[in-house]
Amino acid sequence: MDTTIVIILLFLGVIFFISELFFIQGFSLAGFAGVLLMAGAIYYAYTNISNAVGFTVLLVSVLISGTSLWVFIRSKILERISSKKENAQKNNTFKTNEVGNRRIA
Repeated sequence: MDTTIVIILLFLGVIFFISELFFIQGFSLAGFAGVLLMAGAIYYAYTNISNAVGFTVLLVSVLISGTSLWVFIRSKILERISSKKENAQKNNTFKTNEVGNRRIA
């Protein structure tokens, strides 16, 4: 029963983490929930099963998270969702060199 709980927590954590990376960009509840679920699986495995299983779950979660992050970076998703337009607006719209402008602090 304990192993089933760890597997379910780890699976849900990975699903939330991957959905955060690929579908819901930015910092949202899915990424936070994914990290919490994976941490909960690791904690549960260490405290209720054994240190060896806890270390294995830790290793698996780090490998899956690292691999999914590597795939995310290599998949060019950031290039597809980023804006390629150039901003043509000026930052300083106040004309300082015109006659009649007074700088009052």
